[in-house]
Order: sequence, then structure tokens, then C-alpha cells
Amino acid sequence: MEVKVYSTTGDIVGKTELPDEIFRHPIRPVTVAEAIRMYEMNQHQFTACKKTRGEVSGSGRKPWPQKHTGRARQGSIRAPHWRGGGVVFGPKPRNVHYRLPQKKLRIALLSVLSQRASEGRIMVIDDIPITYPKTKEFVKILKNLGWNEEHPERYLFVVDKIDEAVFRSMRNLRKVDMREAYKINAFDVLLAKRIVFTLKGLEALKDRLLEKRAAMVGVEE
Repeated sequence: MEVKVYSTTGDIVGKTELPDEIFRHPIRPVTVAEAIRMYEMNQHQFTACKKTRGEVSGSGRKPWPQKHTGRARQGSIRAPHWRGGGVVFGPKPRNVHYRLPQKKLRIALLSVLSQRASEGRIMVIDDIPITYPKTKEFVKILKNLGWNEEHPERYLFVVDKIDEAVFRSMRNLRKVDMREAYKINAFDVLLAKRIVFTLKGLEALKDRLLEKRAAMVGVEE
């Protein structure tokens, strides 16, 4: 698949090839759903904690004798129905993190990249020439690439290595993200409406995915 390469001024400066192995992969919705569920679940902290009757402060002595007081029998002031008592079946910190096999995560990433490519939402630019952090400069680049400031779509920039000046120029912009090619996953790509690769970022993605595929084929053989 051949696509145009744009400069940061919005001019066409050339063309490049998107490998069919990455951007025309069969779309596997079930695998994508499994991967998204994993990424979302792993973002939960589950740090809520309530004390049980064995953990709250208070004496373990009976508040009053069992019989002959005319009052209801009580065993402890730490019981759940007392003010300041423990909580029954309250939340406790727990670890629910899990990870799918590497092969499934790779298929999910290839599927969403192929879907975005079929929708025409993949762009390639030559470079991001920002040497000093300045948000106005990055906004100019975004507008040249079709970004609407009033009704912005989520843009994802994929680079080979994040430059400090470029990152500081875009980090305060709403719905604009940046990832290194070896870190992007199906969740990042599916969340964004437009994926903008730099030429070096595209090459880094090719190295990552095509090398892994060759390695997997070698293992299977």
C-alpha cells in the first residue's frame, strides 16, 4: 500500500510503502476485544480498602452482661451494626492484572492498524522539526495536517524516539498523544482517530513487527 509523505507544512514531499504484512492484515475482532479488555482491566488500581471487625479500634470485651439487663445482647462494640464497627464484605486491595500471550497482542495490534489503514486514517510525515518547546509551533503543524481545534479528533503520533522538545510542545494539547513505535499497542491505536507516523517511526514499527513475525515463524518451524 503506497501513501503520501507530508511535510509539517502540509505539502506532499514524496511517497512511501506501507507493508501489507502490517497494514493489510486480516482483522480479528475477537482478539482485539480480548486485548482491549486486558489493557482496560490493567489500568484499574483496586486499592480501595475497608476494615473488618478484626481490624477496627475498640475493645473486645462484651459491652454489658448477656442477661438480666433488659437490653439486646451484644458481643462487641466492633460489630458491623455499631457505629465505628467493621465493614462486612468491604473492598480489599487485590491484583487483577493479567497478560495475554504475545502472539495475540501482536495480532490485535496488526488488526487495528489494518482497520485504520482501510479507513484512510494513516498519515506519514517526514519529521517534526521542533528544537525548542513551544506549543504554538506544534499547533501549527497539527492544523497543517488537518487538525480542527474547535472539534479535535484524537491524534496519535508514532515516532522512533520521543524528543524532549517535541514532547513538551504537545503534552498540554487535548486529544493529542505521542508514543514510541516499540511501545504502541492496540488500545492506543483504537483510541486515536488519526495515526501520524514519522518516517523513522514507521521504519521502527516495521523492524519491531516484521522481526517478531520472522522470529515466530522460525520457532514454529
